[in-house]
Amino acid sequence: MPVTKEDLLAIADATIEQFRLAPIGIQIKDVACGRARYKTRKITLPIWVLERNEAYSIWYVVHEIAHFKAIRKGHGPAFKRAERIMLKAWGIEIEYARAYAKKLYMNGELEYERKPGIWY
Repeated sequence: MPVTKEDLLAIADATIEQFRLAPIGIQIKDVACGRARYKTRKITLPIWVLERNEAYSIWYVVHEIAHFKAIRKGHGPAFKRAERIMLKAWGIEIEYARAYAKKLYMNGELEYERKPGIWY
């Protein structure tokens, strides 16, 4: 089931609070992909995430927030470790295709599987 803008903001706020991160500004915009900006402490989420299911939407928010837990670590091991821990708090497990989700399981059920040739 798709989520709302309010849902995305609530997911972000809860994740930031649970992992004791300093405040992070959240923007939802008509852009191709999300970004984490360290200097301004803001993340941008693409509006098309609202058309995805709950597990994917949570992953996308957590993915951007994880950049602030593993600052300037790119998508390396420290980042993936932080992302996995944050996702586990939401009942989500991830299989990676490089830096992004290949498969997402929510409460043990496969909820997302990346299509070949598509990164999102």
